[in-house]
Amino acid sequence: GNFLIFYSVLNSQGTCTYCGKGCVHCSLDFRGDPVCSYCDSGYDLIDGKCYDCPSGCSKCHLENDEFICDECFSSYAMNPEKNCIACPDYCNSCDFNTNGIQKINLKAQIRG
Repeated sequence: GNFLIFYSVLNSQGTCTYCGKGCVHCSLDFRGDPVCSYCDSGYDLIDGKCYDCPSGCSKCHLENDEFICDECFSSYAMNPEKNCIACPDYCNSCDFNTNGIQKINLKAQIRG
């Protein structure tokens, strides 16, 4: 089944402090507030916090107050405008060409 993992760090009271959304590794600053040092895929680390990348984007960066995608998740293709477009159904990887999305790796499941 699906489950959520929340990363935390042990504080001076001996309890756990939540690292924050998208944060995989953090430490505590002098006030006891979490400071992230590593974000999960789909997030960008800025000043100790993780920020959401655009939809379908696994790696991004902030440029002129806008998040720009650098890399898409495997079931997405990047278009010329740096947006991640979902691959067609039953396709686990694809590329974007001038005609739109081109299917590359089809995955079929046979039920018997």
